[in-house]
Amino acid sequence: MTSVHDIYQKSLGCTDYEPVPGDFLIKKTLLETLRHFVKLDGSFRGLEIGCGSGFQSALLSGQVKELIATDMPSFNLRTHSLGIGVANELLAKLDVGNVRLVSCSGECLPFPDDTFDLIFSMAVLEHIDDKASALQEMFRVSKPGGMVIFCVPTYMSSLYAFPHLFLYTAKRVMDVLAAKSLHKPMRRDIVHLAGSAHDNSRTSNDILHSFRKSHPSFPLPEPHGSYRNIFHEFNQQLPWNWIKLARKNGANSIDTFALLFLPVSILEVFSTRLIAWLYCKTRFLHYIFGKSPLQYFCNSWCVVAKK
Repeated sequence: MTSVHDIYQKSLGCTDYEPVPGDFLIKKTLLETLRHFVKLDGSFRGLEIGCGSGFQSALLSGQVKELIATDMPSFNLRTHSLGIGVANELLAKLDVGNVRLVSCSGECLPFPDDTFDLIFSMAVLEHIDDKASALQEMFRVSKPGGMVIFCVPTYMSSLYAFPHLFLYTAKRVMDVLAAKSLHKPMRRDIVHLAGSAHDNSRTSNDILHSFRKSHPSFPLPEPHGSYRNIFHEFNQQLPWNWIKLARKNGANSIDTFALLFLPVSILEVFSTRLIAWLYCKTRFLHYIFGKSPLQYFCNSWCVVAKK
């Protein structure tokens, strides 16, 4: 099976498929952090919920015998889904042969009971409307004693959303003022792989209207997921609420650890490549403190549950 390092090296020629710059390095580091705490058996039959670009599926493919990766059929901005076609293209370019793609919702999986040794989802559950149904489905298709691993943001992400919003707003205002003072067109903000882009010649009123549309709760941040508001998101993403949700919907035993301590939402205002570089360089700190009480103050958390 192809190693994580080899797949990452191949991906360097496919950066057009990165949702944001540095995303491939972040996912590689996330999987390496996961592997430090969880032994993945190469004989496992695995299922990934919400494969996105397909790069995480490619990395997982080297850790299991067979992987089925699922996602929605087409691009959906609300759920952050890129559509299954993107993953199909990237997996072909990376020459990954043991991954099969299936288009479906995480709330209704088209697989028999007790099918998989490993169920995996990364930054997906928070975007699903009915999280309880999604977890029920994940445990339903898991074999008895199988692992259900889900990686989710914590309440810290909701706290970081406040400085992120104001830093982002200040940066956008400075960009607009700088462009107008120099009589330059605004930089195009391309939505990767979705085939759309903002008009390069928008007026100040157009920009203000677009901002209000994207941030209807301003001066409060918008929730990054399927939640009523930022306060509902904060409450639902408290660590004990994720554990309670897992236990209520099929978990027999649960282990947890910190996956990412970095305040991603703040740093991404400046550079997503910076986040990837910092995470890669500080990975050893996650190994040291990942299972300590500090895990309850991380930005992203991993729950490893057994059926």
